[in-house]
Amino acid sequence: MDRVRLATYVLEALDAFNGSAHIWEVCRYVWLNYLREELSMDDKEYYTWQYDIRWAAQLLRHDNVIVSEPRGYWTLVEKNS
Repeated sequence: MDRVRLATYVLEALDAFNGSAHIWEVCRYVWLNYLREELSMDDKEYYTWQYDIRWAAQLLRHDNVIVSEPRGYWTLVEKNS
């Protein structure tokens, strides 16, 4: 599954949750809004998308876009103007 696309879904979900959400809330948001209609049980991605979304979040952490604080949550990094 395209981790760059999943990263955009993570950002959208965090925005919907006012910048911070538990990982399961982000996954639920992405599933309900994108992947439920897209994936079938015949697709390999049906079984790997939660692994891939965590790697997408790792890309965002590496780019200092999100942090994993507090533990179990993904939080957008505030940008100083």
